Amino acid sequence: MSSRKLLSVTAGVLLSLQLLLAPTAEVSAQARTPRPETAEAAKLKTEHEDKAQKLFDHGEPGRPRFSVLEEVRATKALPATSANVAAVLGRLRNVPIMEHSESVQLVRLAGDLHRESKNEKDKAEIRSLLSATATSSANPLLGKAAALTYSRLGYFKDSISVLSTARRKGFIPDDDYYGDLVHLLPFVKNANEQQQLRQLVADGNNAFSRLILVSLMQASNTFDQLTPVAARQVADIVTKNPPLFTNPPDTLSLTEVMSYNDWAITHVRLTAKFTKEPEAVVMARLVQVDKPDPRSLVALMRWEPTAGMVREGLDAGSLAKMDKALENYAAGSKNDWIKQAATDARGKLKK
Repeated sequence: MSSRKLLSVTAGVLLSLQLLLAPTAEVSAQARTPRPETAEAAKLKTEHEDKAQKLFDHGEPGRPRFSVLEEVRATKALPATSANVAAVLGRLRNVPIMEHSESVQLVRLAGDLHRESKNEKDKAEIRSLLSATATSSANPLLGKAAALTYSRLGYFKDSISVLSTARRKGFIPDDDYYGDLVHLLPFVKNANEQQQLRQLVADGNNAFSRLILVSLMQASNTFDQLTPVAARQVADIVTKNPPLFTNPPDTLSLTEVMSYNDWAITHVRLTAKFTKEPEAVVMARLVQVDKPDPRSLVALMRWEPTAGMVREGLDAGSLAKMDKALENYAAGSKNDWIKQAATDARGKLKK
């Protein structure tokens, strides 16, 4: 997997969490109490909505429709009215097949309206058209947009079959397929359906999906939404599949460091949930001080709380071995960034 793709995952996962976890996330009593909207704020909101509505209704002379729709989406202000839902779905049903740029924006706009709408009939119509488009479109780009938009709306009875069909038709690659299966995991409440979903993820053995799984498990309430059996299997998938350092030691990148650090903290916390051990004890087992990979040591010491767990969990002799391994790594590297990273890691070993 490329560094660019790894680096983009964090933003993508955070967006997914914002869209999907927000309705069920625990919030404070203060956050649950809506604040009165000031007259100025209400006026500004109305102005933004009116501007977005005018742009959606009339566009701009000489400007491509897909570009107009991109801006409408960017405003996040188009009202989720039944009229707008009908207009988006009507155009999506009738847009010429070659106008895929416009169709893709319409699909995404439909997803936006679904998230904002309180009208269950409108939301059902949006889902119906998106699922049909995702499984039967003659345009692969449109099929992909519909499949991924639909899967981010939540879990529905046909969510898995829609993704599977889109993958079989070549609309979405394996990374998108398995990655979006992972996104669905916390939202499946039925034990049998949850079992089916996590088995698909486990059988896929897809590195990209495991990266997303690690990120999702770092969200405070995601793990708790899983049934006990599902939670144990998810923990098993994570703990048995650490990210691999695939490049030569002297080409260690910040992206690889981030990926390993994210995996390590997730592994430690999930394992501690089941073993009832202190997290520092689990961390001590993870660190192989007799035959350490210095790249993993750099990753563990790069940030807290993993660095603190290492200091707390290892005895003085083990910390000394880590220090020596990092010293040798820095001395043997021709990469200035690695030299500095290893030196910084050594400094954090001191209790």
